[in-house]
Amino acid sequence: AAKRFEFERAAKMRDTVKELRSKEFLFT
Repeated sequence: AAKRFEFERAAKMRDTVKELRSKEFLFT
């Protein structure tokens, strides 16, 4: 269960980073 939680958290973080990067790319 813990491993699955870590995996989901990592996936969420990756999605957030992807969104931030795409926004930065649009703004620059």
